[in-house]
Amino acid sequence: MFDYLYRRHSQVLCNSIMLLLFTKSYCIHCMCLASLTVSHVSPFLWYFYSALPRACLIGVPLAVWGVIKERRTWPIISASLIFVLVYSLLPHKELRFIIYTIPLLNVTAAAGLTNLYNTYKKSVLPMHALITCVLVVSLAVSLVFLFVSTMNYPGGQAMYTLHHKVGRTE
Repeated sequence: MFDYLYRRHSQVLCNSIMLLLFTKSYCIHCMCLASLTVSHVSPFLWYFYSALPRACLIGVPLAVWGVIKERRTWPIISASLIFVLVYSLLPHKELRFIIYTIPLLNVTAAAGLTNLYNTYKKSVLPMHALITCVLVVSLAVSLVFLFVSTMNYPGGQAMYTLHHKVGRTE
């Protein structure tokens, strides 16, 4: 009798252990495969054709103009571009990884805008109007992106609903 119970319990124990090991290895296998296939793997140049233009908006053409016309911006822009190139080697790309380069690109864009202003300040179209248009367009596009991002983030709607429900109960 004891032998039968021992074999029976040891078989249940072995089956339980095998099931546990199989399930754990299967879960690890699925997590590894999911992280490799579903993670946000982007092409090598994604930062240059998608992330930086969306982050800098009108600043990108002005930064290019600043690099062309102002040699003093070359060390700034080269450090920034080397940083972005190094991060481009990683398969997983997000804007938060290269957000530190945007102020440097804005400095280069400011140098380009200053060069445009000094070059064409006596033209028919006043440069103040052009600068104002650039800033207004950049602000408008930023506000549109802000509105779209609020629709993309469901947690914002949840917090809004929570604050209105809590505000009504008080």
